[in-house]
Amino acid sequence: MAGVRIMVAFLLALAMASPLLAQDRQDPVKIGVLATRGVKKCLAEWGPTAEYLSSQIPGRSFAIVPLGFEEVCPAVERGKVDFALADSSFYVELETLYGVNRLATLKNLCLGKGYTQFGGVIFQRADREEIKRLADLTGKTFMAVKGTSFGGWQMAWRELKEAGIDPHRDFSELRFGGTHDAVVYAVRDGLVDAGTVRTDTLERMAAEGKIRLEDFRVINKRDPKTLGLPLLCSTRLYPEWSLAKVKHVPDDLAQQVAIALLSMSRDSPAAKAARCTGWTIPQAYQPVRECLKELRVGPYEDFGKITFADVISRYSYWLLAALAVLVLMTTVTAWVVRLNRRLAQTQSAACESEERLQTILDTVQAGIVVVDAEEHVIVEANPVALEMIGAPKEQVVGHVCHKYICPAERGRCPITDLGEVVNNSERVLLKADGQAIPVLKTVTAVMLNGRKHLLDSFVDITERKQAEEELRKNIAQLERFNRLAVGREQKMIELKREVNDLLRTLGREEKYKCSAAKIAAAVAPEAAANRTCESSDEGGADK
Repeated sequence: MAGVRIMVAFLLALAMASPLLAQDRQDPVKIGVLATRGVKKCLAEWGPTAEYLSSQIPGRSFAIVPLGFEEVCPAVERGKVDFALADSSFYVELETLYGVNRLATLKNLCLGKGYTQFGGVIFQRADREEIKRLADLTGKTFMAVKGTSFGGWQMAWRELKEAGIDPHRDFSELRFGGTHDAVVYAVRDGLVDAGTVRTDTLERMAAEGKIRLEDFRVINKRDPKTLGLPLLCSTRLYPEWSLAKVKHVPDDLAQQVAIALLSMSRDSPAAKAARCTGWTIPQAYQPVRECLKELRVGPYEDFGKITFADVISRYSYWLLAALAVLVLMTTVTAWVVRLNRRLAQTQSAACESEERLQTILDTVQAGIVVVDAEEHVIVEANPVALEMIGAPKEQVVGHVCHKYICPAERGRCPITDLGEVVNNSERVLLKADGQAIPVLKTVTAVMLNGRKHLLDSFVDITERKQAEEELRKNIAQLERFNRLAVGREQKMIELKREVNDLLRTLGREEKYKCSAAKIAAAVAPEAAANRTCESSDEGGADK
């Protein structure tokens, strides 16, 4: 019974473990590899590397997934592969877009030695003599591997660009072969004038017996000794391919893979199949980034372009400051425009006022001078004033007003200094010949050009003064005549009173009878000077 129970438990455990084992066998760790020379060639070169990693990492199996140029990024983005092995430009793009992390850099085998850098080779058929330098490719047909191929196009594109050639404009036709081998065959067969592939492609195809190196000639050939790479090459060098882990891969598995690759010997079947001497620590890929930035491809397609969102994000504070300044400037501008408009209106009004003033000066029949209230200088004079002063305008305008106006108060302006009210007051005008004439003066304060001025008007009152003097003299004569008449009347009243007094003394009747007014006049002759005195008889003796 106990044995049966043990057997049942064993069978149950086996049944539960079998799906896990099957799942482990069905889900190997996938390495996506860029198949530059086709799927079959890719599996032949990199299949042994998957077998090597399976043998080095217990409990894990690895498989190669060949990828075309358009399949690398989608495979990484969707998590269909766990590791990616592609050229340098793909690594930079995958790192930028999807956060992959390089673990090791390939050491490519060339003439028995491993190299961690590679380049591109631009070539033509050896029997073509018309193309000797890059500039001669203008107007020719040209083939590259793929628009996204770093060694099979982008390296050569950079050199062409620096030589002043725009491939999309200057070539008569630009084609893409899809694989490096296809480009080599197209050039060999005369389908295109020239082409480009990555370094070591021509040498490997020649070693495989597919082509003869002497049938081709390199354009813009670099010196291998100076370059440090014993291969046909036309471009500068860049870091070799790298193996990178995709973001979802655990760090412990990535570490095990990196250790296994760095431990690969150059004599291992994996190294021989991949034609490498093994792997080394990750190289710096800054030269690749510089190339992609210059070409503006891959993750740097929009390099140097600034979108509206970038401007808002990067310069938000500056934009706010600029907006504030703009608002301030708009406000100030509006204020200045409004101020200028008011100033123009003021100037227009001032001009109209000056015109009206000039009209008044020219038409009024009184003498008028315009005086600066601060400097006491005559700034304008009308013709009547000039005629009254008896001097030309240039001798009047610009001189101190006290020279002609109010000379008796020279140096003390009755308006600004003494504060007198001089409207309708009599003043003196000193003519140019020294003659002083009386004038009736009126002053009005006005603003001209932002300064206070006095509008000083005056009329000649000489005739009026003469008439007043004549009247005064006539009044004085009348007063003297009146005094003489009154004195004679007083003497007659005194004589009549004395006659009456004498008759009363003689006892006779008074001859003259004086009224009370006349008696009062005798006592106070000045008070009754104009009163009449009548005699007691009709007609009186004094008639």
